[in-house]
Amino acid sequence: MNPLVNATFKFKSPMKTVDVILKDNKTGNVVGFVQSFNVESAKPDQQYWVLGAFTGVVYPFTGDPSHPISDESVEVPEGDYMLEMIGHDSEGQSYTAGSFMLVDNTKPDVKFDKKPGVYEINDSMYTEEYGKKAFWNHGNVTDSSIKVLKSKGLNIDQSANTMYSSLTYNGLPYYGVIDWPPVAANGDVEYGIESTDIANGPFYVYFAASDIALNVNYKKYIYLKEGTEYLTSSYDKQEVKLGDTVTMTLSLNNVKNLVSGKYDVKYDSGLYTFKNVKLNNAIKKYAKQNGLDAVLNDPVFKGTGVNSLVTVGATLSGSEFKGLNEDMPFLDVTFKVTGDEWYYGESEFKVTTSTYTKAGQSNAVTLPFYSTANFGFISKHSKITGSILPEAFAKTITSGLSLTSRDYTKIGAKIYAVSPSGKKYNGTIDSRGTFTILGVPASAQNYTVVVDIPGHLKTYKQVMTGVMLQGSYFGQSIGLGQMNLGIAGDVNGDDVVDIKDVQSAVDVYGTTDSAILAQDINQDGVVNEADVRFIEKNFMEKSPEAKKEPQATVGKKGLDYYLNLIGLEPKH
Repeated sequence: MNPLVNATFKFKSPMKTVDVILKDNKTGNVVGFVQSFNVESAKPDQQYWVLGAFTGVVYPFTGDPSHPISDESVEVPEGDYMLEMIGHDSEGQSYTAGSFMLVDNTKPDVKFDKKPGVYEINDSMYTEEYGKKAFWNHGNVTDSSIKVLKSKGLNIDQSANTMYSSLTYNGLPYYGVIDWPPVAANGDVEYGIESTDIANGPFYVYFAASDIALNVNYKKYIYLKEGTEYLTSSYDKQEVKLGDTVTMTLSLNNVKNLVSGKYDVKYDSGLYTFKNVKLNNAIKKYAKQNGLDAVLNDPVFKGTGVNSLVTVGATLSGSEFKGLNEDMPFLDVTFKVTGDEWYYGESEFKVTTSTYTKAGQSNAVTLPFYSTANFGFISKHSKITGSILPEAFAKTITSGLSLTSRDYTKIGAKIYAVSPSGKKYNGTIDSRGTFTILGVPASAQNYTVVVDIPGHLKTYKQVMTGVMLQGSYFGQSIGLGQMNLGIAGDVNGDDVVDIKDVQSAVDVYGTTDSAILAQDINQDGVVNEADVRFIEKNFMEKSPEAKKEPQATVGKKGLDYYLNLIGLEPKH
C-alpha cells in the first residue's frame, strides 16, 4: 500500500470547512474519519491539491456524542473504498463528493521460465532473440488489482507495473535501473544475459517488481561461467513460523581436490537458535563408498544479535585420498525459530566467510558463496517500540519536550501491552528511555500500551497489533514514537493526583533514600519542595483510565494546609 495518496478538488461555490471520511464500497458503511481542513480562502472553479489526503489510516467513530472520533488511528485493511469529502458552507449546508480508493497490500505475482537461482552458463545455452545472442529468461508480472481498477473505468493494464533492477558484479542490491525489463500490457517481460556479462566474474541480476501501490515482489538471479568454483545454499522448508526448525544445506560446486571446508554462517540470535550441524547424507555416502573418514568440526560461536556467527566445517581423510572433485551437498546446518519479530516476508542465512583446503596443501583457499535461496517467514507476533516522557524527567527544547540525560533503566519504569481480555505482555526499557515490547499477538483487536513510572500518572496508547493480508492478520513493527507526557504527582499509583498524594509526600518530607521512593518524584534522592510542587501543579488531574475522581480534601484539610505544614506557600 502506498502510504501517501494526494488528491485534488474544486468547488462550485464557496466553502468554510471540509471533512474527509472513508466508506466501504461494498457495504456503504463509514470506516472512519480521515481529516478536516479549513477552505475559506479557496476560490470556486479553481483546482487545489491536498498533500497526504489519505495515508492508509482512519480515526474510527466512537458512538460517544461527547467524544465522537477516536484519538487513535487504525490501519485500513485491503479493500474497495470511497474517499468522501463533505464540504460545509457559511449557511450550514453540506455538499458531498467522493472518489474510488483501492487499498492494496498484496504484492504482484511474478513468474519466470527459469526460477530464481544460480546459473552456470556455457556457449550451448545462448540463443538468439530480438537480434541478440543471450541466455534468455521470459516471465510475467500480474497485479490482481488491475482488473478491479479496469472495472471502475480506468484505462490501465499490466504495464502499469514497474521492474526495478539491480545489475551488479558485487551482489550489492541497488535497484537503480528503472523499468528494465519493461512490462508489456499483458504483463510479459524478458531479458537476456550475454557472454560479456559474465566474462570477468559473476553477474547479479536482482528484480523488485512493483505494482502501482508500491507492493514489491523480489526475484534474484546470479549468473556464472560454467565451471566456476562456489559454495551455495538451499533450505528444507519454503516457509517457517515460530517454533519451527529450518535446515540450510551448504553444497560444493566445481571444487578441486577438497579435503576440508570451513564456513562462517551469519544469523540473528533474536530470531533463531542454532541447533546442530551434520554431515549431509550425500557426503556421508561418498565417504563410505571411498573408505574415508568424515569428521565434523565443533561449532564455534561469536557475535550477538543480528551479527551472530557460527563457524562450521568438516574434514575428509583417507589413505591416498586426493581430495573431492565433485559437486556435492556437504553440511546441514539447523536452526530453530525462537522469535518471530521479522516483517520482511523472507529470511535467509548468509555465509560471510568460506574456505577450503586442497589435498597436499596447508593454506586454505577462498570459495565464493553464491546463493539466492531464502524461505518465507510467517510472523504472528508484533513488536511495539516507543519512548517515555515522564514530566519530572522532561526538559523544554525548541521543538517541545525531551528527556533529560540519565539511565532510565533505573527509574522503576514498567512498560507493557494489555490485550482486550486483560493479558499482559511486559516490555523492556533501555538507558535512553526507549522501550520495546515483544511477542504481542497479531490481531484486529486494540491492545493498550501502558507506561507506568513511579510518581506519575500512567500514559496509555491504543494500537491494533495486526496487519491484514489476504484475509489473515500478520505481525508488524509498530513505532509509537514519543508517548504522551506522563503527568507528575501520582505518588500512590491510583491514577489521580489528589490530596492523598500531598498527604503521602508530606509524611516523608525531607527523607533521603537510595531506593526509589514514589514520593521522590524526580528521583534526586530526597523528598523535597520540587516533588511537592509537581503535586501542587497537577492537583486534581486524573488519567483516562482512572476509576475514581480526585479527592480535594481530607476532612476539612486541603492542599494549602499540607503545604503550610512543611513551610511552603501555595503557588497555584
